[in-house]
Amino acid sequence: MMKIVLESGREVYLGSFTFQSTYGTFGFTQAENTEMNVSVNRRVFDDISCPLDWGKREVLKIKPDKVDFETKLKPTIYFVWLSSEPMNPKYNGSGLAVAWLDDLPGRRSIEEIIERGVKHIDWNKNAKDFNW
Repeated sequence: MMKIVLESGREVYLGSFTFQSTYGTFGFTQAENTEMNVSVNRRVFDDISCPLDWGKREVLKIKPDKVDFETKLKPTIYFVWLSSEPMNPKYNGSGLAVAWLDDLPGRRSIEEIIERGVKHIDWNKNAKDFNW
């Protein structure tokens, strides 16, 4: 089981990881012209949802910066399901599904991709406790 340490020091564990092309589901590689970029990029971002095989979960979507929305979004959407110790001891654990846009994987390891994408997350603000 892969362990990631967030900047807060919290240890989280990888439950699932997947990625897909940012614009692929829309049938083009990027927004076609400057006037359409903002609306297309906003729609692409707004339509990001949890992978179907993960069930119905809320997803923390990490927003790209304003320049990306006005020009071109990063080419890859990464999704990760993470779990950790519960925040409230009445529960068995805590979990969080996260999505973010980034460069193509290239030669980076899965651990490097995930660490870069989620290290700044405020776990206590975004994760949900659960029972088995």
